[in-house]
Amino acid sequence: MASAGVTRTWYSPCRTRDHVASHGDKRDRRVLQPGQPGNRIATAAPRGLNTQRLRPHAARSPEALGTDLECQTIEWGEASTGYYSAVQRLALAYAKPDFKQGWARRIHDDGALLFRELIISTLGPGLFSHLELAAGGLEKLAFRFRVDDTALYSAPFEATVRLSGQPVSGTEDDFNQSPFVLVNAPITRRMKGISLRKAATEKSVPRPAQLLFIRAQVGENPAGMTGSDTVAVPEMDPAMGRTRIKHVEFRRLENIDRELEDLKALQARNPKIFSLEELDLSQERDLAGAETVLMRKLIGGRFDVVHFAGHSLTTKDSLTLLVLPGEHPGEAEGMAVQTFADGAAAAGARLVYFSSCQGSSANTVASLGQRNVPHVLGFRWDVEDDRAADFAKLFYGELFGPRAGTICGAFRTACRGVYQPKRVEASPIWASPILASRSDDWMAQCVL
Repeated sequence: MASAGVTRTWYSPCRTRDHVASHGDKRDRRVLQPGQPGNRIATAAPRGLNTQRLRPHAARSPEALGTDLECQTIEWGEASTGYYSAVQRLALAYAKPDFKQGWARRIHDDGALLFRELIISTLGPGLFSHLELAAGGLEKLAFRFRVDDTALYSAPFEATVRLSGQPVSGTEDDFNQSPFVLVNAPITRRMKGISLRKAATEKSVPRPAQLLFIRAQVGENPAGMTGSDTVAVPEMDPAMGRTRIKHVEFRRLENIDRELEDLKALQARNPKIFSLEELDLSQERDLAGAETVLMRKLIGGRFDVVHFAGHSLTTKDSLTLLVLPGEHPGEAEGMAVQTFADGAAAAGARLVYFSSCQGSSANTVASLGQRNVPHVLGFRWDVEDDRAADFAKLFYGELFGPRAGTICGAFRTACRGVYQPKRVEASPIWASPILASRSDDWMAQCVL
């Protein structure tokens, strides 16, 4: 008998790699079918994290997985847990982490908790080990967490830790013995949302992918260089019950042009894979403001990738603003991410990349998802300017390199590349990125 609030489902064992058949584009997915005897899985369905759904499939994806063999991948389209309060606690703790000494050990412990409660307690250790072995190891698996409750968005799902079962030593060896999943296997999210815009349909035509690089540097007004700009941010004052204006200063980014130069060099080496266009909002001016310039470019163009390089912030009201150069020296303007999402959708973007602090908020992902932008990549926390440039170089080097990799494969490559196992606390750049995907076949998605 199932206890109250718990759904029990029967699944048959997963087939190994040798037993998965492919017929053209139609793959045999007759595995883990409900109702058949096999491994019994107890799954609870609390608010915000839905019932577990497993969709194992085989995919020939050497670009993504770095192998010429047919690899079996496992997709968690939805995550489930009976420990909602634990996930909620982590969401609160990681909304604004302090990164004091010892933070890597804390996030490792919390990632182990997520692995136990979201994966092992749902599948059971035996079934997960079987799936992992059948796939060919952790690097041949892929994970997607569906998060329906925005209150849980801050939980560090990307910091999930693959527990080895070995005792904790309290040394750096623990990070290798029980590794963070995201430096080995792709991890994405899917946010529930209502589509506000019909998804565009386009006949596939072989062509280079088109990337728009938006350079939103502050402190470079043609009327005078200032080195920083201040933006007026509206925030609700709960004590007064009214909106007040808060002025926030943003300093010039030292490595924004390195991102651009890295992309130019990559494009020169691979001109048949992607083309690059730059929009410099410090130079492109309009009396109506930088937002008008940006929207005109997006609505009037066709871009597969829209890359925003600059500053952003998320207010206490969960409103995400992109910081754009202002009309006068020392001034900046805030652009609501919902407006930006309208422009990105109009441009036909398949990937929007926010190279900015706090750019990957629940507000950002939901806004772009509602407008049917398939993939969103950004950073949840403040990140160092130079490390953000490192991450972008690694990501695009995989995505638009000679082998033209998949989006989630490029994400995994970048996370792994900036991760320093001997200096885990040197920077949180490896734990800060979030990739959100709405596509059902997200594991195989390229830009084109």
